[in-house]
Amino acid sequence: MKDGISSSREFHPSKLEDWPSPDDLGLDSNQFKAFQAALTSEFVIIQGPPGTGKTFLGLRIAQVLLENSKLWKEPSLPGSGDGPILIVCYTNHALDQFLLGILGSHARQFEPSSLIRVGGRSKFEQLQTEYSLRSAISRMKKTDRVSSAKYRRGEFLARKAIESLKESRQKLVNELHALQNDLGKKQ
Repeated sequence: MKDGISSSREFHPSKLEDWPSPDDLGLDSNQFKAFQAALTSEFVIIQGPPGTGKTFLGLRIAQVLLENSKLWKEPSLPGSGDGPILIVCYTNHALDQFLLGILGSHARQFEPSSLIRVGGRSKFEQLQTEYSLRSAISRMKKTDRVSSAKYRRGEFLARKAIESLKESRQKLVNELHALQNDLGKKQ
């Protein structure tokens, strides 16, 4: 048992009968409901006042995702894949605490290139030097040896695609308004 979660116990999120109990996970009933929602929904927000266990719960969710990654990366599951896990925190301190918790229990899984901290300055040297966005960009430039001209070209193409999508969206909005006006006139 590691921090309240058995690392040897795998369970599939869609099979509720296989789930560990709230006690096995060290969660109260409200935390357990949020835990289940996080593992069975595409998107979930966990919020609450200070001291209610948001970071603790987030670490449990991340730990289960990491320990069961072969299940959620299963190609036969809808919405599965090698996508990232995005953690958003309101403060730099909360983000640091969360990342240090993840690194403490799963450091072996995270090479600096596989975990990126985006945000203001961290008070922790390891997070600032190894896992910051600036460090990731620096590593990428060194390892990929991609010229700045290629970066600018990629950025230009991305902006052009975004502009095209905005124009298409506006055309659709205009067509929708025209249809609504036509319907209003017929009634």
